[in-house]
Amino acid sequence: MQARNLSLLIVGVAVIALVVFRFLPKKDKSFVSLELVCIDGAIPSPRIDPEVAEITDRTKKFTWTLTPNSNVIEAKIIPKPLKPWPFEDLSFTAYPNQPVKSKSLKTGIPGDTYKYSIEALCPLAGGGQKTVTIDPDMIIPT
Repeated sequence: MQARNLSLLIVGVAVIALVVFRFLPKKDKSFVSLELVCIDGAIPSPRIDPEVAEITDRTKKFTWTLTPNSNVIEAKIIPKPLKPWPFEDLSFTAYPNQPVKSKSLKTGIPGDTYKYSIEALCPLAGGGQKTVTIDPDMIIPT
């Protein structure tokens, strides 16, 4: 009898867990967190979350934010050379404590995966600055 009660309890907990997890909100991939830590003019371990940004609605905008651990002067979101760019504006620049939102999509731009680069401006220990380039992706729906 105890084994049957234990089995019913396990099944009940599993069903409740499935229902709860099914209705949890999905992570919004339009908010991109950039952890860019410069060391000697390089960014050895950039963290971009999510690695592939995505909007689920063409009216939605992307937002890029530098984390508090980032020590870059700025992070500029730019099109990759010779690749299509879905936005009217040619670039967007995020600064520490100042996230940046994308602007409107170009009229008639097809839904696709678009390549872009992040140009991070690193301060150098002896003074001056150095640009470091990072290459993630973003998805635009049809």
